[in-house]
Amino acid sequence: MYEIRTLEGVSTEELHRAFAAAFSDYTVKVDLSLEKFTLMLIKNGFDAACSLGAFNKNELAGFVINGVREWDGILTAYDSGTGVIPSCRKAGITTAMFDKLMGILSEKLISRYLLEVIKTNIPAFNLYRKLGFRITREFLCFRAEKSELDFTSEKKFTVSKQQSGDWNRLKSFWDNQPSWQNSLESVTALPCESVIVTAESEGRIAGYGVIGKKSASIYQLAVDRAFRNKGIGSEILRSLINETGASSITCVNVDSRSQSAAGFLTKAGFKVFAEQYEMVKAVG
Repeated sequence: MYEIRTLEGVSTEELHRAFAAAFSDYTVKVDLSLEKFTLMLIKNGFDAACSLGAFNKNELAGFVINGVREWDGILTAYDSGTGVIPSCRKAGITTAMFDKLMGILSEKLISRYLLEVIKTNIPAFNLYRKLGFRITREFLCFRAEKSELDFTSEKKFTVSKQQSGDWNRLKSFWDNQPSWQNSLESVTALPCESVIVTAESEGRIAGYGVIGKKSASIYQLAVDRAFRNKGIGSEILRSLINETGASSITCVNVDSRSQSAAGFLTKAGFKVFAEQYEMVKAVG
């Protein structure tokens, strides 16, 4: 018999152990150190009171880790990770947690629940559809080894690190809204981890990028439409990857509708390693 309760009072270490066990045989390799896991929680706005665990004699067997913040002006919960350790699966734990979770989110006046699921994870996708989630967007997830990346720019532009960004200006470069984990709120939640670089041309900012030093994940990269196809994106990419000591770089949740972004990353040497659905459900 499992007791389902919020994750309040559960240490990050205990949650990390359960997370590592639950994702040990996942469709896509998930290998987060305790440090990176902690950074993920902060970046995604983790709220223990809006997250649930399934406990077997006080041992954490399953979990739903949620972040909470406004999303498009609506108070929204975001599923940063749902999992059950292998030995406790097929016991209805996930469904039970979601059933209880909806009441908690409603009590806290949260109007929407957002998540992502890898397309090949058919059981999870079918469960979310059954629970009332609908697809809103499709994402591509890219990875590359530093040694395989190809830069064709000629360093015509000045690229420099910034302490913060003029986000009203930089957001005007977007073709699509970033996903939750790449959003402005997520990027600014970790000022010591996120590195912002900008490229200047003709006396003004022509593009920018943001990467996590420890995650080695590119959160945002965009170029002013008036300056595209001039090598600015390549110079920004070159600068970003030099900010992390990791040998492998990722760029996850690229909107599949953005053919220019996918084409740019592919040309640079990135390869798709996963595809995801973004899904949403109204609460209440």
